[in-house]
Amino acid sequence: MSILSPGETFAIESTGLRQDGTAFPIRISATGGTGHDLKRAILAIEDITAEKHRRSEEEAITEERRRIAREIHDGLAQDLAGLRFRVRLWHTLVDDDPAQMHVELDGLRDLLREKIHDVRRSIFALRPVALDELGFYPALRQFIGEFGEQNQLYVDLRITGPPERLPASLEPVLFRIIQESLNNAGKHARAQTIWIALDLTSPAVVALSIRDDGVGFDPAMAGEYTREAGEYTRELDQASQRRHLGLKQMRERVENLKGTFEVHSQLGSGTEIRVILPMTGEREA
Repeated sequence: MSILSPGETFAIESTGLRQDGTAFPIRISATGGTGHDLKRAILAIEDITAEKHRRSEEEAITEERRRIAREIHDGLAQDLAGLRFRVRLWHTLVDDDPAQMHVELDGLRDLLREKIHDVRRSIFALRPVALDELGFYPALRQFIGEFGEQNQLYVDLRITGPPERLPASLEPVLFRIIQESLNNAGKHARAQTIWIALDLTSPAVVALSIRDDGVGFDPAMAGEYTREAGEYTRELDQASQRRHLGLKQMRERVENLKGTFEVHSQLGSGTEIRVILPMTGEREA
């Protein structure tokens, strides 16, 4: 007798191996027989590589929207609430202290300029990028060009090695890492230039470096670190993961593909993110 009820389906996700030894995600499902086949079950094995990639993309988009919602709530919404209370003060200053009113208006102008920029950056971050329609390299160049124009900074992209060597399975995660890194730099780093280097010269791994000339940060405030060659090399511990959610997500995506993720930074010396991924794009089971 089948251990499954008639028509009942049981499924698990696992890892399969191709003939060349590379791994890929699979779903194994069993469905209980019906009618005259009650003693039998139908077994199906499905390649779910595309589904996994789609899930990763959806999770990244969802988290990005959550992050923007938090930014709006903690930033723009709070500032607007504060301005509502200051209007009462301005009513008094108009007649009693015109000079101070001018100071207040100057502050309001600067605040509005900053918040308009934040809103435009959030709108830009929410815009979908047609990665599947355009292809990885055209979509990447389009995003970089629009990002530089939106944030008034220069982004230098260098690709070495055969572009066709990059597996399609690695394109979404690399694109999201570049996207998240640029968004972080545009918001926090106060950078003027960002350098992106994608190295495809090795047949075994792909190496990505994203470096900016911004203000940097003290790794001691973000996690454990060691000094190497005059730089601080930071390893993201639990405390730093909570404080740097975007970096945490990038690290998890890379480690899920059995890659390495490093952040190098120093106050006043910018920040560099280094990623190395195996060309197979094999995920952890």
